[in-house]
Amino acid sequence: MSEQWGPQGPTSAQQGHPNGQGPQGHQGGYPQPPAPPQGRRWGIWIAVGCLALLLVLLLIATIGGVVYLAGRDGREDPPATTSAPATVTSTGTTFTLTHPDTWAEGERTPDTGMELNLRRTAGQQEDDDGMQHGDNVTVYQFQSERQAVAECRWQAPFLGWGFDDHEDAEELDRTEVGGAPAAHHRVHGTWDGQPVVAETWCLDVDGGVLQIVAETYGAEEISSEEAQIVSSLVVTAG
Repeated sequence: MSEQWGPQGPTSAQQGHPNGQGPQGHQGGYPQPPAPPQGRRWGIWIAVGCLALLLVLLLIATIGGVVYLAGRDGREDPPATTSAPATVTSTGTTFTLTHPDTWAEGERTPDTGMELNLRRTAGQQEDDDGMQHGDNVTVYQFQSERQAVAECRWQAPFLGWGFDDHEDAEELDRTEVGGAPAAHHRVHGTWDGQPVVAETWCLDVDGGVLQIVAETYGAEEISSEEAQIVSSLVVTAG
């Protein structure tokens, strides 16, 4: 740095920068920081507006939910309705029986006392002797020297005669069938490697015995459809 003489005496100056001023007239030679850009303020306002809009939408949704629940007044939506399966009513000498139309009526043999033989149309199998095996409900009406309770006990050992093997029949509590108490027996067995169950009900009707036999294949219990068929029995004779 060199000493120069001016009108008011010597002064010190940087070479190339008179009076000690930096480039572009900034004091001391250091630039001033730039002013913040104006565009950042617009971004802040946009974010605030989006947040306010979201809060308004949430408020509208909440009010709508409250109004909907208040309008229902605690009522539940009605359950979906399903059409009931078509049914058929079969008539015997002393009774009527209602069953789904997916059950077919087989040949009746009154000379053996068989008044009605119903078989589920699906799942029937035939053995080597041509005998059909599958869910079925059979109704017998016959004269007997024994009343229904004794007759059912006498008939019980014959339950499951078409099975490959079966247990001894089990006597159950009386069950109401056709508006009257009926003697009730059950037997479990197997056929073609699958479980099978048979049940019989006996009741006094018109001076004789009305007997119902139901068999369900592939299960340990009588099917709900067969139970409904048996419970649909209506006695039409005294």
